[in-house]
Amino acid sequence: MGGFLDAYTYISRNGVFANAQSGNIVLLGVKAAQGQWTEAFLHIPPILAFILGVAVTETFKQPRLVSILPDTSRIVLLLEIVVLIAVGFLPPNVPNMLVTVTISFVAALQVSSFRTLIKWSYNTTMTTGNLRTASQAAYMLYSNVMKMLLISAFILRPLSSLF
Repeated sequence: MGGFLDAYTYISRNGVFANAQSGNIVLLGVKAAQGQWTEAFLHIPPILAFILGVAVTETFKQPRLVSILPDTSRIVLLLEIVVLIAVGFLPPNVPNMLVTVTISFVAALQVSSFRTLIKWSYNTTMTTGNLRTASQAAYMLYSNVMKMLLISAFILRPLSSLF
């Protein structure tokens, strides 16, 4: 979903990312280095909205709120759904920055609230970390299979020949 929302805001909403804040930071630096200050500053509001979204998520995790709202993940998910549906119904003449900032805020809620899948670190809005986690898991599987093959070939087979 993160990739779709980034493609949407980048292509349709003035070349600014909503989820990939590293992309916004890079483009901010590139535009600033080129002296294109107006374009550079377009990348700051989504970054600030993302920071605010992380702060809101962390606030939901405070013990005093957890005692009142024990399942904050469902509240966050419901908030995301409502906000994204509302954004989907906004007319095209709504300012691009309002749409991008809103999506950035929601992306921060998502990435800060849902961080693991079973025992694996998992990012629901960006793929780089997930690719690393999947590669690590594949390597661990491969190395465990190789260990078992080596044990079988060099220890168990010679031992079985003794019987």
